[in-house]
Amino acid sequence: MHKILIPTDFSPVADNALSYAIGIAAKFKSELLLYNVYSMNKRIDYDWDFPENEQPFVKNIERKMNFTKKNSWKR
Repeated sequence: MHKILIPTDFSPVADNALSYAIGIAAKFKSELLLYNVYSMNKRIDYDWDFPENEQPFVKNIERKMNFTKKNSWKR
């Protein structure tokens, strides 16, 4: 096993799965790929006061991903 894909929605259940994946990856010396998919509803989630590349909804997802990556490797 060279790569392990770990889907996440940043929930406690996903964090638990990530913990198991970290253990498996350590045992097999595998690379971990953290994956999150989101959909943005332009009527609800899109903030017209911000440019496309600075949307708060997307920035929040990016912060969650970075936090998860940074704190997961400490387990």
